[in-house]
Amino acid sequence: MKYLFSYWKRVERVLKNCPHILLLSDYDGTLSRIVPDPKKAILDKPTRHVLKLLSNKRKRLSVSIVSGRRLSDVKRLIGLDNIYYAGNHGLEIKGPGLKYLHPSLAKFRTYIYRIAKELSSGTGRMKGAIVEYKKESLSLHYRRVKKEDLKRLKKIFDASTAPYLRKRKIKVFSGKKVYEVRPPIKWNKGDAAGMILKSLKKKHPFPVYIGDDTTDEDAFGYLKKRRSITVFVGKKRKSKAKYYLRSPVEVGKFLVRLCRI
Repeated sequence: MKYLFSYWKRVERVLKNCPHILLLSDYDGTLSRIVPDPKKAILDKPTRHVLKLLSNKRKRLSVSIVSGRRLSDVKRLIGLDNIYYAGNHGLEIKGPGLKYLHPSLAKFRTYIYRIAKELSSGTGRMKGAIVEYKKESLSLHYRRVKKEDLKRLKKIFDASTAPYLRKRKIKVFSGKKVYEVRPPIKWNKGDAAGMILKSLKKKHPFPVYIGDDTTDEDAFGYLKKRRSITVFVGKKRKSKAKYYLRSPVEVGKFLVRLCRI
């Protein structure tokens, strides 16, 4: 990966020559800082303002937020019309001329609900553990859990999910201080990015994807197949992204430069 601002002139030249840009961005850890309580991951005013400006440049640019959060949750946090929202890692998408809910979701909701109840009961007295039930998926956050409780938390998570894993009713993933339970569906953020690109009905739309988590690697990998700019957010590490930025603050600076273009 290359540090994006060190190659800015090259990036700027590419973006200036694009007839239409599709900006796709994760939310937590990308547009907003990762905080111990996901409910408090609020978008700061300058970032919201520049996103609003970008969303008004619809002739040359479209905006999409691609998040692991529920679609309704990320829509509430961003609060902008005329942009695309992809929630639950792309399993639900809504935007101008596009409404999508993966057709296989309904049959797995019962299992997700049962696991959420079990985890809430099992971790209820564990300080710092947060079960985020998202209907189509769930997240068990442990950023604020004490070190001495982490093994017990993992044991509770494994016990709650094991029966459903054996029967292939769910898939489990781990991210930044979070365990996730999702339906066993072959669909990810890369598929969501592809669907949004196709829905634009623009000639040769150019995707710019920004994300910080392991789930964003699917989108980086998908976009490697075509002309694109992919940006990992965080400390430089192995990634399928072409560039990296160090923090959400630098993402904000990039958005300002994109707005000027």
